[in-house]
Amino acid sequence: MPMLEEFKKLSLEFIRKILLPDFSNKLTWLVVGAGTTILLTPDTASVIIANWLIDTFNLNFVSKFSLAELQNSDKDKFYGALLILVGLAHNLLANWVTKYLTHKANIAESKRLAKQHEESVKRAERQRVVDQELLRKFLSDLPSNGRSLTFLRDHDLGSSFNQTYVDEIELFVLNWNCAEKKFLNEELEGKRQALWEVLNRFNTKLAMSAYDLNGGPMYSCIPDQFRGRDWPPYVDSKIKELNALSAQCYHLYNEFVMLARRSLQA
Repeated sequence: MPMLEEFKKLSLEFIRKILLPDFSNKLTWLVVGAGTTILLTPDTASVIIANWLIDTFNLNFVSKFSLAELQNSDKDKFYGALLILVGLAHNLLANWVTKYLTHKANIAESKRLAKQHEESVKRAERQRVVDQELLRKFLSDLPSNGRSLTFLRDHDLGSSFNQTYVDEIELFVLNWNCAEKKFLNEELEGKRQALWEVLNRFNTKLAMSAYDLNGGPMYSCIPDQFRGRDWPPYVDSKIKELNALSAQCYHLYNEFVMLARRSLQA
């Protein structure tokens, strides 16, 4: 069982700490070292050294130090053993406190990261909702089955066309180059900006290249003197450029819509 395994692991860790304490703590070294020194020092040698220190002290003062000479005592061994036990106990306590504080810090950090992740998810969801609403507006202003997209897909600009076919493109170019029409999704906004730029270029070139027929609304990119005749090279080049721009606009539109559907699941 997981609980039993965890208990066994903790028990083995506790026993290991007792048998193999961590002596990286300097205070543990000092206390245990002092206790060990007391235990390992022979009784006779410790008594002689202590009495010599007392005699030396008395020789240097007028008033004699009235402490009786030290005698052999088992208390020294007791105090030595006590110091070792205190050092080991301190070591265990210090390690436990360190691990406890580290554990608490890890829990706090995990909670902070979890909260940060939750806030990030909520922020991303709010941004997705904003972008979904903007996408609906985009598809309303420039629908895939509208006259302008059909014109971009099907029309050869070597033929005349009705001005109303490009109304949606003109309105898109006019209205979709402002801050409130920018998507929060950076990749999606990059595609929208690229689409706007090529539509703007196409709309500008078409306006400069087209001539009204009998006052409109029909227009043609073929000058009157060449209509119904062979075109000179510069006219042919202009028609090819407009058709290529038209195809590029349609391609970028489809790319944008597919990316928006994948990104926003709309």
